[in-house]
Amino acid sequence: MHKHIFVLLVCFVNGLSAQEPFQSKLPILLVNTNGWLIFDEPKIPATLTIIDNGNGALNSSLDTHAVYSGNMGIELRGKTSQLMSEKKPYAFELRNKSEKKQSLPLLGMPTEHDWVLLAPYADKSLIRDIFGFSLASRFSALGYVPRMRFVELVINDEYRGVYVLGEKIKQDEYRLAIADFSKDTAINSFIIKLDKESGFLANEFFNSKVPPRNAQDNQIIRFLFHHPKPENITKKQTAYIKNWMRVFEDSLQSPDFANPNGGYRKVLDINSFIDFFLMNELCRNVDGLRISTFFHKDDDHIDPRLHAGPVWDYNLAFGNADYCNGYMNEGWAFDFNKVCSKDYWLVPFWWERLREDPAFRAQAAERWATLRKTALSDEAIGQLVADISSQLKNGAAERNFKQWDIMGKKIWPNYYVGKTWEEEVEQLRKWTVTRAAWIDSNITK
Repeated sequence: MHKHIFVLLVCFVNGLSAQEPFQSKLPILLVNTNGWLIFDEPKIPATLTIIDNGNGALNSSLDTHAVYSGNMGIELRGKTSQLMSEKKPYAFELRNKSEKKQSLPLLGMPTEHDWVLLAPYADKSLIRDIFGFSLASRFSALGYVPRMRFVELVINDEYRGVYVLGEKIKQDEYRLAIADFSKDTAINSFIIKLDKESGFLANEFFNSKVPPRNAQDNQIIRFLFHHPKPENITKKQTAYIKNWMRVFEDSLQSPDFANPNGGYRKVLDINSFIDFFLMNELCRNVDGLRISTFFHKDDDHIDPRLHAGPVWDYNLAFGNADYCNGYMNEGWAFDFNKVCSKDYWLVPFWWERLREDPAFRAQAAERWATLRKTALSDEAIGQLVADISSQLKNGAAERNFKQWDIMGKKIWPNYYVGKTWEEEVEQLRKWTVTRAAWIDSNITK
Protein backbone atom coordinates (compact mmCIF):
# COMPACT_ATOMS: atom_id res chain seq x y z
CA MET A 1 0.00 0.00 0.00
CA HIS A 2 1.26 3.48 -0.84
CA LYS A 3 2.61 5.41 2.13
CA HIS A 4 -0.13 8.04 1.78
CA ILE A 5 -3.16 5.88 1.02
CA PHE A 6 -4.25 5.73 4.64
CA VAL A 7 -4.58 9.51 4.70
CA LEU A 8 -7.55 9.24 2.35
CA LEU A 9 -9.55 7.77 5.22
CA VAL A 10 -9.36 11.05 7.12
CA CYS A 11 -9.13 13.60 4.34
CA PHE A 12 -12.78 14.15 3.44
CA VAL A 13 -13.87 17.62 4.55
CA ASN A 14 -16.83 19.88 4.07
CA GLY A 15 -16.74 22.28 1.13
CA LEU A 16 -15.32 25.73 1.83
CA SER A 17 -17.45 28.83 1.72
CA ALA A 18 -18.07 30.23 -1.73
CA GLN A 19 -15.62 32.79 -3.06
CA GLU A 20 -17.04 36.13 -4.16
CA PRO A 21 -17.20 36.28 -7.97
CA PHE A 22 -14.40 38.24 -9.63
CA GLN A 23 -13.22 39.27 -13.06
CA SER A 24 -9.67 39.03 -14.35
CA LYS A 25 -7.68 39.49 -17.54
CA LEU A 26 -5.78 36.37 -16.49
CA PRO A 27 -7.10 32.86 -17.16
CA ILE A 28 -9.03 31.52 -14.18
CA LEU A 29 -8.57 27.92 -13.02
CA LEU A 30 -11.37 26.36 -10.98
CA VAL A 31 -10.43 23.11 -9.21
CA ASN A 32 -12.99 20.95 -7.42
CA THR A 33 -11.73 18.06 -5.29
CA ASN A 34 -15.21 17.13 -4.07
CA GLY A 35 -14.10 17.87 -0.53
CA TRP A 36 -10.88 15.86 -0.50
CA LEU A 37 -7.69 17.47 0.76
CA ILE A 38 -4.70 17.66 -1.57
CA PHE A 39 -1.47 16.14 -0.29
CA ASP A 40 1.94 15.04 -1.52
CA GLU A 41 1.38 11.78 -3.42
CA PRO A 42 -0.62 10.19 -4.73
CA LYS A 43 -2.58 12.54 -6.98
CA ILE A 44 -6.22 12.67 -5.95
CA PRO A 45 -9.04 12.79 -8.54
CA ALA A 46 -10.58 16.20 -9.10
CA THR A 47 -12.12 18.30 -11.85
CA LEU A 48 -10.59 21.30 -13.61
CA THR A 49 -12.31 24.16 -15.40
CA ILE A 50 -10.25 26.77 -17.26
CA ILE A 51 -11.88 30.07 -18.19
CA ASP A 52 -10.03 32.12 -20.78
CA ASN A 53 -11.87 34.34 -23.23
CA GLY A 54 -8.58 35.44 -24.83
CA ASN A 55 -7.63 38.59 -26.72
CA GLY A 56 -7.44 40.66 -23.54
CA ALA A 57 -11.10 40.06 -22.70
CA LEU A 58 -12.17 39.86 -19.08
CA ASN A 59 -12.73 36.43 -17.59
CA SER A 60 -15.25 35.86 -14.84
CA SER A 61 -15.25 33.17 -12.21
CA LEU A 62 -18.94 32.77 -13.05
CA ASP A 63 -18.39 32.20 -16.78
CA THR A 64 -20.09 29.08 -18.06
CA HIS A 65 -17.99 28.84 -21.23
CA ALA A 66 -14.66 27.07 -20.55
CA VAL A 67 -11.68 26.32 -22.77
CA TYR A 68 -11.18 23.15 -20.73
CA SER A 69 -13.52 21.28 -18.44
CA GLY A 70 -12.64 17.77 -17.39
CA ASN A 71 -10.94 15.43 -15.00
CA MET A 72 -7.54 15.83 -13.39
CA GLY A 73 -5.30 14.27 -10.76
CA ILE A 74 -3.66 16.79 -8.43
CA GLU A 75 -1.04 16.71 -5.68
CA LEU A 76 1.29 19.03 -3.78
CA ARG A 77 4.72 19.53 -5.36
CA GLY A 78 8.11 20.93 -4.40
CA LYS A 79 10.20 20.46 -1.30
CA THR A 80 11.20 23.66 0.50
CA SER A 81 8.41 25.64 -1.19
CA GLN A 82 5.84 23.11 -0.01
CA LEU A 83 7.08 23.17 3.58
CA MET A 84 7.86 26.87 4.00
CA SER A 85 5.01 28.47 2.08
CA GLU A 86 1.38 28.78 3.14
CA LYS A 87 0.51 29.17 -0.53
CA LYS A 88 1.11 25.65 -1.82
CA PRO A 89 2.47 24.68 -5.25
CA TYR A 90 0.78 21.84 -7.13
CA ALA A 91 1.40 19.32 -9.87
CA PHE A 92 -1.43 17.87 -11.88
CA GLU A 93 -2.22 15.64 -14.81
CA LEU A 94 -5.16 15.82 -17.18
CA ARG A 95 -7.36 12.73 -17.23
CA ASN A 96 -10.14 11.39 -19.42
CA LYS A 97 -13.50 10.07 -18.24
CA SER A 98 -11.86 6.74 -17.41
CA GLU A 99 -9.30 8.52 -15.18
CA LYS A 100 -6.50 7.70 -17.64
CA LYS A 101 -3.85 10.27 -18.52
CA GLN A 102 -4.94 12.54 -21.35
CA SER A 103 -2.65 14.93 -23.26
CA LEU A 104 -4.13 18.25 -24.35
CA PRO A 105 -2.81 21.76 -25.08
CA LEU A 106 -3.43 24.37 -22.37
CA LEU A 107 -3.51 28.15 -22.80
CA GLY A 108 -1.46 28.12 -25.99
CA MET A 109 1.10 25.64 -24.67
CA PRO A 110 1.65 22.39 -26.59
CA THR A 111 -0.17 19.18 -25.79
CA GLU A 112 0.82 17.18 -22.69
CA HIS A 113 -0.81 15.65 -19.65
CA ASP A 114 1.70 16.76 -16.98
CA TRP A 115 1.56 20.34 -15.68
CA VAL A 116 2.67 22.40 -12.68
CA LEU A 117 1.17 25.27 -10.73
CA LEU A 118 4.00 27.33 -9.22
CA ALA A 119 3.00 29.46 -6.24
CA PRO A 120 4.81 32.82 -5.92
CA TYR A 121 4.71 33.57 -2.19
CA ALA A 122 8.01 34.75 -0.69
CA ASP A 123 8.52 36.35 -4.11
CA LYS A 124 6.24 39.30 -3.44
CA SER A 125 6.87 40.75 -6.91
CA LEU A 126 4.97 37.63 -8.07
CA ILE A 127 6.91 37.69 -11.36
CA ARG A 128 10.35 36.19 -10.68
CA ASP A 129 9.62 32.81 -12.23
CA ILE A 130 8.09 34.16 -15.43
CA PHE A 131 10.74 36.91 -15.57
CA GLY A 132 13.49 34.30 -15.18
CA PHE A 133 12.08 31.94 -17.82
CA SER A 134 11.53 34.89 -20.17
CA LEU A 135 15.14 36.03 -19.77
CA ALA A 136 16.38 32.46 -20.22
CA SER A 137 14.55 32.24 -23.53
CA ARG A 138 16.83 35.03 -24.78
CA PHE A 139 19.84 32.72 -24.36
CA SER A 140 19.44 30.80 -27.59
CA ALA A 141 21.93 28.04 -26.75
CA LEU A 142 19.73 26.91 -23.86
CA GLY A 143 17.27 25.46 -26.34
CA TYR A 144 14.06 24.37 -24.69
CA VAL A 145 12.83 26.69 -21.91
CA PRO A 146 9.62 25.67 -20.07
CA ARG A 147 6.61 27.76 -21.09
CA MET A 148 4.63 29.51 -18.35
CA ARG A 149 1.41 31.55 -17.98
CA PHE A 150 -0.02 33.59 -15.11
CA VAL A 151 -3.41 32.37 -13.87
CA GLU A 152 -5.65 32.94 -10.89
CA LEU A 153 -6.54 29.80 -8.98
CA VAL A 154 -9.70 28.84 -7.10
CA ILE A 155 -9.85 25.52 -5.24
CA ASN A 156 -13.17 24.30 -3.85
CA ASP A 157 -14.62 27.83 -4.15
CA GLU A 158 -11.71 29.34 -2.19
CA TYR A 159 -9.59 31.93 -3.98
CA ARG A 160 -5.90 30.92 -3.80
CA GLY A 161 -4.21 33.80 -5.59
CA VAL A 162 -1.92 34.38 -8.56
CA TYR A 163 -0.21 31.19 -9.76
CA VAL A 164 2.04 30.25 -12.65
CA LEU A 165 0.72 27.43 -14.83
CA GLY A 166 3.44 25.79 -16.85
CA GLU A 167 5.29 22.83 -18.24
CA LYS A 168 7.30 20.45 -16.10
CA ILE A 169 10.66 19.31 -17.38
CA LYS A 170 10.40 15.97 -19.16
CA GLN A 171 11.43 14.21 -22.34
CA ASP A 172 8.68 14.89 -24.82
CA GLU A 173 8.20 15.81 -28.45
CA TYR A 174 6.94 19.25 -27.43
CA ARG A 175 9.18 19.81 -24.42
CA LEU A 176 12.76 18.56 -24.19
CA ALA A 177 12.75 16.74 -27.51
CA ILE A 178 15.59 14.28 -27.04
CA ALA A 179 15.35 10.63 -28.05
CA ASP A 180 13.36 8.49 -25.63
CA PHE A 181 15.79 6.27 -23.73
CA SER A 182 12.96 4.82 -21.65
CA LYS A 183 11.37 3.03 -24.62
CA ASP A 184 14.37 1.89 -26.64
CA THR A 185 17.49 0.68 -24.86
CA ALA A 186 19.46 1.04 -28.09
CA ILE A 187 19.09 4.80 -27.53
CA ASN A 188 21.32 6.39 -24.91
CA SER A 189 19.83 9.80 -24.16
CA PHE A 190 19.19 10.90 -20.58
CA ILE A 191 18.30 13.75 -18.22
CA ILE A 192 19.95 14.05 -14.82
CA LYS A 193 19.62 16.71 -12.16
CA LEU A 194 21.20 18.09 -9.03
CA ASP A 195 18.44 18.30 -6.45
CA LYS A 196 17.21 17.25 -3.04
CA GLU A 197 16.58 13.53 -3.04
CA SER A 198 13.15 12.31 -1.95
CA GLY A 199 14.47 9.59 0.33
CA PHE A 200 11.75 7.15 -0.74
CA LEU A 201 12.90 5.93 -4.15
CA ALA A 202 15.37 3.10 -4.60
CA ASN A 203 18.11 3.79 -7.14
CA GLU A 204 17.14 7.49 -7.15
CA PHE A 205 20.67 8.84 -7.52
CA PHE A 206 24.36 8.03 -7.82
CA ASN A 207 27.37 9.81 -6.39
CA SER A 208 30.05 11.74 -8.22
CA LYS A 209 33.54 10.44 -7.56
CA VAL A 210 34.86 14.02 -7.50
CA PRO A 211 34.28 15.88 -4.23
CA PRO A 212 33.05 19.47 -4.46
CA ARG A 213 35.72 22.10 -3.95
CA ASN A 214 35.85 23.93 -0.60
CA ALA A 215 33.60 21.37 1.09
CA GLN A 216 34.09 21.41 4.87
CA ASP A 217 31.89 18.50 5.93
CA ASN A 218 32.91 15.81 3.44
CA GLN A 219 29.89 16.56 1.26
CA ILE A 220 29.41 14.68 -1.97
CA ILE A 221 27.64 15.51 -5.21
CA ARG A 222 24.61 13.39 -6.05
CA PHE A 223 23.22 13.07 -9.56
CA LEU A 224 19.52 12.21 -9.60
CA PHE A 225 17.96 10.25 -12.46
CA HIS A 226 15.22 12.25 -14.15
CA HIS A 227 14.82 10.45 -17.48
CA PRO A 228 14.43 7.56 -17.44
CA LYS A 229 12.69 7.84 -14.08
CA PRO A 230 14.26 5.99 -11.11
CA GLU A 231 11.27 3.66 -10.84
CA ASN A 232 11.58 2.67 -14.51
CA ILE A 233 15.31 2.74 -15.22
CA THR A 234 17.01 -0.56 -16.07
CA LYS A 235 20.36 -1.78 -14.77
CA LYS A 236 21.84 -1.35 -18.23
CA GLN A 237 20.67 2.25 -18.47
CA THR A 238 21.89 3.00 -14.95
CA ALA A 239 25.33 1.60 -15.74
CA TYR A 240 25.54 3.58 -18.98
CA ILE A 241 24.67 6.92 -17.36
CA LYS A 242 27.02 6.38 -14.42
CA ASN A 243 29.90 5.47 -16.72
CA TRP A 244 29.20 8.36 -19.08
CA MET A 245 29.25 10.88 -16.24
CA ARG A 246 32.49 9.39 -14.91
CA VAL A 247 34.14 9.82 -18.32
CA PHE A 248 32.78 13.37 -18.53
CA GLU A 249 34.17 14.36 -15.13
CA ASP A 250 37.47 12.64 -15.89
CA SER A 251 37.80 14.81 -19.00
CA LEU A 252 37.29 17.94 -16.90
CA GLN A 253 39.83 16.79 -14.34
CA SER A 254 42.43 15.89 -16.93
CA PRO A 255 45.57 18.06 -17.14
CA ASP A 256 44.76 18.36 -20.85
CA PHE A 257 41.14 19.40 -20.17
CA ALA A 258 41.39 22.71 -22.07
CA ASN A 259 42.80 21.22 -25.28
CA PRO A 260 40.65 22.81 -28.01
CA ASN A 261 40.91 19.65 -30.13
CA GLY A 262 39.88 17.35 -27.31
CA GLY A 263 39.44 17.75 -23.60
CA TYR A 264 36.07 18.69 -22.25
CA ARG A 265 34.81 20.13 -25.54
CA LYS A 266 34.40 16.61 -26.92
CA VAL A 267 31.85 15.74 -24.22
CA LEU A 268 30.38 19.14 -23.25
CA ASP A 269 28.29 21.48 -25.36
CA ILE A 270 30.20 24.69 -24.70
CA ASN A 271 27.51 27.08 -25.95
CA SER A 272 24.79 25.76 -23.68
CA PHE A 273 27.14 25.71 -20.69
CA ILE A 274 28.14 29.33 -21.31
CA ASP A 275 24.53 30.47 -21.64
CA PHE A 276 23.55 28.48 -18.55
CA PHE A 277 26.46 30.00 -16.62
CA LEU A 278 25.61 33.55 -17.69
CA MET A 279 21.89 33.19 -16.97
CA ASN A 280 22.59 31.82 -13.51
CA GLU A 281 25.05 34.59 -12.77
CA LEU A 282 22.67 37.30 -13.98
CA CYS A 283 19.94 36.19 -11.59
CA ARG A 284 22.35 34.95 -8.87
CA ASN A 285 20.06 32.05 -8.16
CA VAL A 286 21.07 30.84 -4.71
CA ASP A 287 19.87 27.35 -5.67
CA GLY A 288 21.34 27.50 -9.17
CA LEU A 289 24.12 25.05 -10.12
CA ARG A 290 23.32 22.84 -7.10
CA ILE A 291 19.52 22.39 -6.66
CA SER A 292 16.78 22.14 -9.32
CA THR A 293 19.61 22.05 -11.85
CA PHE A 294 19.20 19.90 -14.96
CA PHE A 295 21.54 18.52 -17.62
CA HIS A 296 20.74 16.34 -20.62
CA LYS A 297 22.32 14.34 -23.40
CA ASP A 298 20.69 13.20 -26.62
CA ASP A 299 21.38 9.92 -28.41
CA ASP A 300 25.01 9.61 -29.58
CA HIS A 301 23.91 9.59 -33.22
CA ILE A 302 22.25 12.98 -32.74
CA ASP A 303 24.59 14.77 -30.31
CA PRO A 304 27.02 12.93 -28.01
CA ARG A 305 27.71 15.93 -25.73
CA LEU A 306 26.22 16.94 -22.39
CA HIS A 307 24.03 20.05 -22.52
CA ALA A 308 23.22 22.37 -19.64
CA GLY A 309 19.54 22.83 -18.86
CA PRO A 310 16.63 23.07 -19.09
CA VAL A 311 16.53 25.95 -16.61
CA TRP A 312 14.21 25.82 -13.63
CA ASP A 313 13.04 27.69 -10.52
CA TYR A 314 13.69 31.42 -10.06
CA ASN A 315 11.58 32.22 -6.98
CA LEU A 316 14.69 32.71 -4.81
CA ALA A 317 16.73 34.43 -7.52
CA PHE A 318 17.25 38.11 -8.36
CA GLY A 319 18.18 39.05 -4.79
CA ASN A 320 15.34 37.24 -3.02
CA ALA A 321 17.46 35.25 -0.55
CA ASP A 322 18.99 36.50 2.69
CA TYR A 323 21.53 33.67 2.99
CA CYS A 324 24.74 32.59 1.29
CA ASN A 325 25.09 36.03 -0.37
CA GLY A 326 22.00 35.39 -2.50
CA TYR A 327 20.94 39.03 -2.02
CA MET A 328 24.21 40.55 -3.21
CA ASN A 329 24.69 42.23 -6.58
CA GLU A 330 28.43 41.55 -6.35
CA GLY A 331 30.34 38.27 -6.39
CA TRP A 332 30.06 35.10 -8.44
CA ALA A 333 27.21 32.70 -7.80
CA PHE A 334 29.40 29.76 -8.83
CA ASP A 335 31.56 30.53 -5.77
CA PHE A 336 28.73 29.30 -3.53
CA ASN A 337 30.96 26.68 -1.89
CA LYS A 338 33.39 29.35 -0.68
CA VAL A 339 30.53 31.28 0.91
CA CYS A 340 28.53 28.38 2.37
CA SER A 341 31.04 25.57 2.56
CA LYS A 342 29.00 23.60 5.12
CA ASP A 343 25.78 23.52 3.13
CA TYR A 344 24.63 19.98 2.35
CA TRP A 345 24.03 20.73 -1.35
CA LEU A 346 27.16 22.16 -2.94
CA VAL A 347 28.15 23.09 -6.49
CA PRO A 348 30.16 20.53 -8.52
CA PHE A 349 33.73 21.41 -9.44
CA TRP A 350 32.72 21.88 -13.10
CA TRP A 351 32.23 25.64 -13.14
CA GLU A 352 35.43 26.59 -11.34
CA ARG A 353 37.30 24.22 -13.61
CA LEU A 354 35.76 25.71 -16.75
CA ARG A 355 36.72 29.20 -15.57
CA GLU A 356 40.33 28.01 -15.38
CA ASP A 357 40.28 27.73 -19.18
CA PRO A 358 41.14 31.14 -20.74
CA ALA A 359 39.20 30.17 -23.88
CA PHE A 360 36.04 29.54 -21.83
CA ARG A 361 36.39 32.91 -20.09
CA ALA A 362 36.96 34.72 -23.38
CA GLN A 363 34.01 33.03 -25.08
CA ALA A 364 31.74 33.75 -22.12
CA ALA A 365 32.79 37.40 -22.07
CA GLU A 366 32.15 37.77 -25.79
CA ARG A 367 28.73 36.15 -25.46
CA TRP A 368 27.83 38.40 -22.53
CA ALA A 369 28.88 41.54 -24.38
CA THR A 370 26.74 40.58 -27.37
CA LEU A 371 23.66 39.96 -25.25
CA ARG A 372 24.11 43.19 -23.31
CA LYS A 373 23.88 45.19 -26.52
CA THR A 374 20.44 43.82 -27.29
CA ALA A 375 18.39 41.27 -25.35
CA LEU A 376 19.98 42.03 -21.96
CA SER A 377 20.43 45.79 -22.18
CA ASP A 378 19.19 47.80 -19.19
CA GLU A 379 16.34 49.05 -21.37
CA ALA A 380 15.39 45.52 -22.46
CA ILE A 381 15.43 44.28 -18.87
CA GLY A 382 13.28 47.18 -17.70
CA GLN A 383 10.81 46.70 -20.52
CA LEU A 384 10.48 43.00 -19.76
CA VAL A 385 9.75 43.72 -16.09
CA ALA A 386 7.13 46.28 -17.14
CA ASP A 387 5.50 43.95 -19.68
CA ILE A 388 5.26 41.01 -17.27
CA SER A 389 4.11 42.99 -14.25
CA SER A 390 1.44 44.76 -16.32
CA GLN A 391 -0.37 41.41 -16.60
CA LEU A 392 -1.02 41.51 -12.86
CA LYS A 393 -2.52 44.98 -12.76
CA ASN A 394 -6.29 45.53 -12.94
CA GLY A 395 -6.85 43.55 -9.76
CA ALA A 396 -4.84 40.31 -9.88
CA ALA A 397 -1.95 41.41 -7.61
CA GLU A 398 -4.38 43.19 -5.31
CA ARG A 399 -6.53 40.06 -4.93
CA ASN A 400 -3.47 37.93 -4.30
CA PHE A 401 -2.30 40.07 -1.38
CA LYS A 402 -5.80 40.34 0.01
CA GLN A 403 -5.78 36.55 0.23
CA TRP A 404 -2.17 36.42 1.45
CA ASP A 405 -1.63 39.36 3.82
CA ILE A 406 2.16 39.39 3.65
CA MET A 407 3.03 42.68 1.98
CA GLY A 408 5.49 44.68 4.08
CA LYS A 409 6.35 41.58 6.14
CA LYS A 410 9.54 39.52 6.00
CA ILE A 411 8.74 36.08 4.63
CA TRP A 412 11.62 33.61 4.54
CA PRO A 413 14.05 34.10 2.86
CA ASN A 414 13.37 37.75 1.95
CA TYR A 415 16.26 40.21 2.16
CA TYR A 416 14.41 43.21 0.73
CA VAL A 417 10.93 43.93 2.11
CA GLY A 418 8.91 46.52 0.20
CA LYS A 419 5.81 48.27 1.46
CA THR A 420 3.85 47.75 -1.76
CA TRP A 421 3.72 45.37 -4.70
CA GLU A 422 4.97 48.16 -6.96
CA GLU A 423 8.04 48.62 -4.73
CA GLU A 424 8.76 44.89 -4.93
CA VAL A 425 8.58 44.98 -8.74
CA GLU A 426 10.83 48.04 -8.95
CA GLN A 427 13.36 46.44 -6.58
CA LEU A 428 13.53 43.43 -8.92
CA ARG A 429 14.29 45.71 -11.87
CA LYS A 430 16.92 47.75 -10.01
CA TRP A 431 18.61 44.67 -8.59
CA THR A 432 18.85 43.03 -12.03
CA VAL A 433 20.36 46.00 -13.87
CA THR A 434 22.83 46.58 -11.01
CA ARG A 435 23.79 42.93 -11.15
CA ALA A 436 24.30 43.11 -14.91
CA ALA A 437 26.59 46.13 -14.46
CA TRP A 438 28.72 44.18 -11.97
CA ILE A 439 29.08 41.33 -14.46
CA ASP A 440 30.07 43.87 -17.13
CA SER A 441 33.02 44.90 -14.97
CA ASN A 442 34.09 41.41 -13.91
CA ILE A 443 33.29 38.96 -16.73
CA THR A 444 36.83 39.02 -18.13
CA LYS A 445 38.57 38.61 -14.75
